[in-house]
Amino acid sequence: MSLKLHQSVKLQPAIRPQAAAAGTVNGLSIDRLGFEDAVLLVSAGAVAGAPTAQTVDVKIQDSADGTTWADVAGLAVEQITAGDTSKELGINLSPLRRYIRAVATVAFTGGTTPNIQLAVAIALGKSRVEPV
Repeated sequence: MSLKLHQSVKLQPAIRPQAAAAGTVNGLSIDRLGFEDAVLLVSAGAVAGAPTAQTVDVKIQDSADGTTWADVAGLAVEQITAGDTSKELGINLSPLRRYIRAVATVAFTGGTTPNIQLAVAIALGKSRVEPV
């Protein structure tokens, strides 16, 4: 069995699985040092609380120090408007600062305390040095 893919790709949770209510969910700080490309996977699951509509928007922010964050222009996942939906976003990491994170904005129309199951993962690739 070949482990070459495992040796050149680093998988990371970006937003841990959760029942997300309306509002903003700031993802985990990810050190992308040594990697030049990434793929972000956003998974929206079941919707609870009977809203008449829901949206999930996910964007990428970067940071030099992992503390002060700024949006990266043009790096946003196509809006999710239904449960049980996944979207991907390819990212060229080369022009970005050392740390990245995903930020999700969840909104609902109507319903009683609505939420949506949400998880975001990132695969860092095109490593300059094999990850440990």
